[in-house]
Amino acid sequence: ENIDIHTVQKSNLQGVGDLLRNVANISGVRKGALGIDPVLRGFKYSQLNVQIIGGQTNHSGLKAKLGVTGGSRKVTYKVSGSWKKYGDYKDGNGNWVPASLQQQVYTTNLGFKIAKKHVVYAEANIEQGKNVDFPTLPMDERKDNTKIYSLNYLGNNLGNTINFIRFKAYYTDVHHEMDNKNRSFSDTIVTVSKIHALTLGGKLGVNINVGKARLEVGSDYENIKKDGERKKFLIMQAMLPQKKEDLWHNAQVNNLGLFTEYNHPGIAIDWVVAARLDFNTAFSDPLRRNNMGGDAVYFNDSTTSKYLNISFSGGLTWHMSKQNDFVVSLGRGARSPDITERFIILLPIGYDPYDYLGNPQLKPEINHELDIGYRYNGRNIIGTNYPLYEPGRIFYANLIFNL
Repeated sequence: ENIDIHTVQKSNLQGVGDLLRNVANISGVRKGALGIDPVLRGFKYSQLNVQIIGGQTNHSGLKAKLGVTGGSRKVTYKVSGSWKKYGDYKDGNGNWVPASLQQQVYTTNLGFKIAKKHVVYAEANIEQGKNVDFPTLPMDERKDNTKIYSLNYLGNNLGNTINFIRFKAYYTDVHHEMDNKNRSFSDTIVTVSKIHALTLGGKLGVNINVGKARLEVGSDYENIKKDGERKKFLIMQAMLPQKKEDLWHNAQVNNLGLFTEYNHPGIAIDWVVAARLDFNTAFSDPLRRNNMGGDAVYFNDSTTSKYLNISFSGGLTWHMSKQNDFVVSLGRGARSPDITERFIILLPIGYDPYDYLGNPQLKPEINHELDIGYRYNGRNIIGTNYPLYEPGRIFYANLIFNL
């Protein structure tokens, strides 16, 4: 979509969160000095993958970056490193908010043209953060060591039938530590939480010509593991100076997906249909929380689940004229609970200071949505959604006027 100078205007916003909240159906919740969690129609976390490119000038801090790039017709490379140190920030009302951080990032990218129309791209990213203050959480991040590795392949224009073949594999390793040593109540109890998370996954897709239409089929897989504990040092209680409790107990979620999408363009009507199957399994060691005397106040050993989720959608665009389009689509989406919703053991991870407890037997979430739209010159003016019916499932009619 094109943006001309007439659509750009100045606005007295107090942060990126305010900018997001001005857009219909979208909100933004601040998590630290540089972090904003987008929320779209109430969906967040594993339900969305939203990346926002932009910047703001409201922080007092320093940053530096050094990078080297180069290559030839067969090989490209990029090596870079960056360092950031930010202080607290002042909100629109003039109040200082604790949100300082220190971060180092090292990145290496390598690209290879292994043959004509075949490209392989690899990336390694190491991020080291420490002393990150969170204004809305009862604990601060003492250190965070993250390693991200990915391998990508793209084969493009492979004959008259195959448009492209793409493949991606990735692996992440995160060691995360938080404590409350800078909080006012640390003179009575000091809490240290350590979490180790591993993620392994990949995706393969093939796009082919079927007459004038295009068909894409593929599969993806993801495995997530988390384990962690919290130690409490009870300074004012001499008889019980230290307590250890699980936050995650060898939790694991696997998801294997199969998907397809068929796009058929026409002179008057374009239409598309898509379908997806997800085979989801999850398990964990027993979830347990003891009281001060060592007795269990919460225990759950029913932690294994298996689900088959079916999602599908269809839609069409009617080109009534060169300037007028009518759009309608209908879909059903099914999503299994993520690892946090299932297996977290009393940890504040939301937008409030409360501890969250997972439910290993949560059922998949099923959403139904109907979208109806009218376009004139492709400019969206109004976008609203209306809940139709909600007996444990969510139905929407999303009516969009484009004038």
